[in-house]
Amino acid sequence: MTMPRRAFTLGLLAAGAGLATLARARAAEAGFPVTIVHALGESVVAAAPKRIVTIGWMAHDAATALGHVPVGMPRQSYGGDADGLPPWLHEELDRQGAALPERLDFTSGVPFEAILALAPDLVLAPYSGIGAEDYARLSSIAPTIAYAREPWVADWQELTRTVATATGTSADGKLAALAAQLAAVAAAHPEFAGKTFVLANTEAGRTALGLVVGTDPRIAVLEQLGFVLAPGVAAMGLADNYNTTISFERLGDIDADMLLSWDDGTAEDEALLANPLLARYRPVAAGRHLRLTDEAEIMALSAPSLLAIPWVLERIVPKLAALLA
Repeated sequence: MTMPRRAFTLGLLAAGAGLATLARARAAEAGFPVTIVHALGESVVAAAPKRIVTIGWMAHDAATALGHVPVGMPRQSYGGDADGLPPWLHEELDRQGAALPERLDFTSGVPFEAILALAPDLVLAPYSGIGAEDYARLSSIAPTIAYAREPWVADWQELTRTVATATGTSADGKLAALAAQLAAVAAAHPEFAGKTFVLANTEAGRTALGLVVGTDPRIAVLEQLGFVLAPGVAAMGLADNYNTTISFERLGDIDADMLLSWDDGTAEDEALLANPLLARYRPVAAGRHLRLTDEAEIMALSAPSLLAIPWVLERIVPKLAALLA
């Protein structure tokens, strides 16, 4: 896959009183200016932005869903459509009758000249891998908001509220509506409740699973549907890491009711999944292994947002229900 491993980072974490965050916003009574503190500094948005450029994942979804279509965003090569857009975002742009953002090429790093040419007044990079030098250069172009804690780590709800603050918008209504939708799906599928799961990727050439652990947003989406992360995975105590690996020989250490995995769908992946050690793993032997190979579905689950979550629920919930029937 071409996606950054750290970024597979793609959930839904409950907004609780104890949730620690560095990306807090302090807004004046009039609305602007607002100051947003993040891992790379403190950014001041002086007035309501009109020309937004996004970097990384999720931010373009959040901005568009809140009525602020970016003028520029990364071209989506993995899971994108013919126009280089995530399909759920393209559908929302069509619904709004909005012009498509300029799709920027990030394959060789941040395209500073292309961003400068768009004359942005705000750069949103709250789920990205920009470094301090990138941040300094971007900030010389426009106020730039980086990730709250570390690269390629984000609570999508917190990210949405940060984008809302930076654009002078309220996200509460849309967040509440999506929470209600997730709750309704969980209520309609009581068979999901309490079922333990392992979420992992497989890679040809290695006899191990890449386990998704800790605060990865995909974990939270599945938990909101009623599923429970396998105790063996939770016990690893890797709360701040995207993943770790476990050999096929040790799969008994992470017993679960269901395995949800993704891969590229190649012949090499097929051969790996036929490994006898994996075939004997309890959820696989019981026919409770959901394998995802569609790039758009994998991407939507990896980078959940106001737009991506409804889109991917429509596609994977029937598969999960059939798996547990």
